[in-house]
Amino acid sequence: MRDETELTHPERPLLIEMTGDLIGVWDRDRLYQLLANLVGNAVQHGEPQSAIQMRIQGGGTEGVVIEVANRGEPIPPAAMPHIFDAFRKGRTLAPRTQGLGLGLFIAQQIARSHGGSITATSSQGDGTTFRVCLPREVAVAVSA
Repeated sequence: MRDETELTHPERPLLIEMTGDLIGVWDRDRLYQLLANLVGNAVQHGEPQSAIQMRIQGGGTEGVVIEVANRGEPIPPAAMPHIFDAFRKGRTLAPRTQGLGLGLFIAQQIARSHGGSITATSSQGDGTTFRVCLPREVAVAVSA
């Protein structure tokens, strides 16, 4: 993912930090899509020439936490409750904005399908961070 991002956006380095136990039972292709959507969102909406940070941390039996952070204009507070809605965009349309507004919706659905969650924080001082929490294994419902 780093090579792909830096090849298409050389001005936006992707800094990846991985710590702890990162082993889990997940759909690799779907998780790649989730991460690609979050990184693509950071490239599209982040401050030009700034790095994108991805932190992946595994802790004990709790699971794995993935954070994708970027600098730039914060997501307006009124838009925050709707950023994961399909066909909605969290920021005012700008000349470099493109897409249908499905990337964050899809990321949320992938996180949920793995028994996890995704949240976002955004402020002028701290930038925007998307946080994905994934259990190590998806609980399987057993029907009687």
